[in-house]
Amino acid sequence: MNPYVKPLIAFIFTQLWIGSQSAHAGALWVKTARFLSPDSTQTTYIAGAIGGAQLETECNAIDALTNNSYRTGCDHNDPSVTGRINIGYQINKHLAIEAGYIDLGSSDLEFRGRSNVDNRIPAGQVFESTSLFQIRGYTLGARFSRPLSSKLKIYGKIGGFLWHSRYDATFQTPTDQFSITRLESGPDTTGGIGLRLKLSSHWSIGMGWEYYAADGEHMDLYLIDLIWRHKPS
Repeated sequence: MNPYVKPLIAFIFTQLWIGSQSAHAGALWVKTARFLSPDSTQTTYIAGAIGGAQLETECNAIDALTNNSYRTGCDHNDPSVTGRINIGYQINKHLAIEAGYIDLGSSDLEFRGRSNVDNRIPAGQVFESTSLFQIRGYTLGARFSRPLSSKLKIYGKIGGFLWHSRYDATFQTPTDQFSITRLESGPDTTGGIGLRLKLSSHWSIGMGWEYYAADGEHMDLYLIDLIWRHKPS
């Protein structure tokens, strides 16, 4: 993870927490109870989003794919198109719980090296490869919000990401060409920040940045989402 990401998210969450508390509140447990207690804003909602995801790779998964071959280069392409859907429960004006599914799209990778890959390339022989890297999965987490006005609010979110990844790689040497597919899955983390603007009693629109860690890599997602609330606000 970028070393600035965790402090940034921690700062945002701290500001949301402090801003949500009354200056005249009593003990900490009273503040916590108020923060977690349902209020008149509680409802369910559905949020659909589309955006672009940029793979920030150290090529860790490629190293695993090539049995930690000696790499001489690794390049990836432009941002991929991403889609996401969330179902949430708004507990109060500050706190919501969300679950969702996200498809982070596909990233084309090109890398070069020399080593034994899948016992197909003689040790020391130079190879070139192109691969398609796909990540999708399920999320569960909490969203913390702070109203900036009657229609606009800022939010921060953090949670878990159960991801599934797929590498489809084609290797080319001076004497051979073959393909390898690698499937992996596991748990990791996600978080983000953004803004939401109320359009009507049922509809809102938002924009934000989200971070997804998976398979030794991470992706930055920039999105626009549309939210429908079951209970009018």
